[in-house]
Amino acid sequence: MLNKIAEAWKSDREHIVTSSDKILSQLRSVIEVAGGSGKINETVRRKAYEQFAAAFDDKLGGFGGAPKFPRPVTLNFLFDFYGADPVSKEGKHALEMSILPNVNALDSATVLEALRAVEEPFRAPLTLFYLEQFSYQEIADMLEVPIGTVMSRLSRGKALLRQRLLAKEDAVGNKVVAFQSDRREGSHG
Repeated sequence: MLNKIAEAWKSDREHIVTSSDKILSQLRSVIEVAGGSGKINETVRRKAYEQFAAAFDDKLGGFGGAPKFPRPVTLNFLFDFYGADPVSKEGKHALEMSILPNVNALDSATVLEALRAVEEPFRAPLTLFYLEQFSYQEIADMLEVPIGTVMSRLSRGKALLRQRLLAKEDAVGNKVVAFQSDRREGSHG
C-alpha cells in the first residue's frame, strides 16, 4: 500500500496537492461555520428556550415524560437564559424551570442558606452574576481573575448550589411552602 502511495506521489504530485488543498478548504469552511463567534444566535437561543418551556412539566417538574433524569446542560442553559434577562417573564420562567420545581420551590431564605454553604470561590461569582447582575467582565475585574475563570466558577457554582438545594429538599421534605407562579395561578405576587 505504501509503495502505491509513493508511486502516486511521484507520478501525480500536482493533482494530489490540488485535491488536498480543496479538501482542506472545505474542512476550514465547515469549521468556521460550526465554530462561529462562540455565541449563540439570539433566534436559536429563544427557540431553545421555547422548546424547553413547551416540554416543561408544571406539575411534577422536569422535562417531558418519565423517566425524568436531570440534564445539567438544560439547567445551565436555563440559568444563563435567566441571567441574561432576569426581569423578563421568560427569564423568570427559565429560573422557575431550572431550579424551583426541582427543589420543591424552596423559599428565598432556604436558597440563600444553600448559597452560603457553597464555597467562596464559587459563591462570589454566583452572587455577583445572578443577584447583583454584574457582567462576566465586571466580575473578573472585581475578583482579579480571568473571565474564563469566572465562567468556569459560575458553572461549577451552579452545580454546587443545585446539590445543596436538593439536599435541603431531602432534609425538609414538603415542609417548605411551595412557590406559586403567577403564570399558573393568575396572582400578582
